[in-house]
Amino acid sequence: MGALVLLAGVAGGAALVASTGGDPALPSSGRAPVAALVDAASGPSASSGVVPSTLAQSVDEAGLEALVTSLARRWQREPLPRQGRAADPALLSDSLSRLRPWLLRRPQAVWSRLPDLGPSALPLWTALLLSELNLDASLAWRHALQLSQRHAAWTGDIVAPLLAPMWQRREFELLLRELDGLPLDADLRERWRTDTAMRWAEAAPAQAAAWAARGGSGTADLLAQIQDRWINQDARSATVFASMLPRGTGQALLEESLSRWLALDGVGARDWILSQGSQEGLDRVIAAHATQDELARHQPLEAIALVRRISDPDRRDEAQWALARTLGEIDATRTDLIDQALWGARPPH
Repeated sequence: MGALVLLAGVAGGAALVASTGGDPALPSSGRAPVAALVDAASGPSASSGVVPSTLAQSVDEAGLEALVTSLARRWQREPLPRQGRAADPALLSDSLSRLRPWLLRRPQAVWSRLPDLGPSALPLWTALLLSELNLDASLAWRHALQLSQRHAAWTGDIVAPLLAPMWQRREFELLLRELDGLPLDADLRERWRTDTAMRWAEAAPAQAAAWAARGGSGTADLLAQIQDRWINQDARSATVFASMLPRGTGQALLEESLSRWLALDGVGARDWILSQGSQEGLDRVIAAHATQDELARHQPLEAIALVRRISDPDRRDEAQWALARTLGEIDATRTDLIDQALWGARPPH
């Protein structure tokens, strides 16, 4: 009988909170009805035979239910965010102040009920997500996904405010891993993936390139864009990375990186080429660079040394004869250089 009386009190307290919009008048004791019941439930009750912690949890759930019901009624009267109107500042402030104590005590219960407020509460969701992001980015992202599962049409609006803070916290891989699974417009998803990858390329290009090189949907195009940014920052590192990729994946990237490195820092790039020995993957870039008029005119011995590094015999012969012609056009009297350029070359077909 005692248990029935106490549970009836719990229900009454919850109803009172709900009926007053979460602001019941305090009784003479100065304690809110639900809080007073929690205090009562925390003590032993031999006559009821009910575990006190179970009663306290029931009272807690009733209080949260009443609060969510009250807030839902108020938020559902608000216009949808897409109508171009900002949320009522007083409602937003009041909702945050009421929910924060519950988030400390029952965070999972609160997040599971927030979708019940409806999409008009998007400003409230955003404020709570950004606050949580400062503490645990992965948890905030998970709660954003939880909200979007209940309101899929609003996924873009839920996620958009999180992008810049996630970039600032360098949560690039988390974003790229999760964006594919979101119910987003294909163009929006692709734009966000590219923006995230480019931010990562600016902050940590080696990490971004390594992620893209591991493969996955659309990563080949992203790798090329990441490599493009990386070359401008550190052409040597970008070229070395490309040289370690499988030929099928990395050949085009290697040639692009090395060609641009030669244009940006010819001395450094040529030193690296000469330190690598003969590699088929370098042949085409070496042949194009070593036979140019500028290099043959100003550093003929380097040009001669480079063409000898070409691994493919046919391509090497062609490059040697092309270099010899260039040297002859520059100064036909320098037969010593022309002979060195042609040393070991087979006659042209």
